[in-house]
Amino acid sequence: MKKMMIAVLFAALCVPAFAEGPHKCKGDDCPMPKGPKAEMVKAKHDKKDKKEDPRAEEFKKARKEHKAKMKATEEKMEKLVEEYNKLKAGKKKDAKKAEIAEMVSSIRDEQIKFKEDQLSKFQERLEQMKKNLNEEKSDKNKKAWVEEKTEAVIAEEGDLDVLFGPGAGNGPRMAPGHPKAPHMPGPKK
Repeated sequence: MKKMMIAVLFAALCVPAFAEGPHKCKGDDCPMPKGPKAEMVKAKHDKKDKKEDPRAEEFKKARKEHKAKMKATEEKMEKLVEEYNKLKAGKKKDAKKAEIAEMVSSIRDEQIKFKEDQLSKFQERLEQMKKNLNEEKSDKNKKAWVEEKTEAVIAEEGDLDVLFGPGAGNGPRMAPGHPKAPHMPGPKK
């Protein structure tokens, strides 16, 4: 009984200490570490506050329109299939089947058109990526990058993570927006 009371008392004393949760820091009053890693983390947090990429808005709008259109098409298709199932074998049933096949064909045409559109957009992005790569390959840009990153590596005492952050050449696993840096505790989703 005595041990139980001590355990309850200890728990009652410790609960307020853990009630606030881990590291809740907001705004400029938060002591943040300094250096390129901290800048990458801060940039990532600031990016959330900025407005989303216009392409993302365009994609969301197109997806919403497509979803509404597909819902209407699905309702129409269900109605046609229901009518088809009610008919007895004969010319009317064959005509209804042809109508369903025509609708399926139009859906397939839309799918192909969508894929062609996506492919053309991808080709545009690929051309832009090739152009950017050719600019990065130039001796002038390479020398400037090497000088900048040499200073950053020296400032971080030999930590090579500064080479793979946003705008640092981005290796295959170091895409922009996903810096290789320690995760800061934040709000739970």
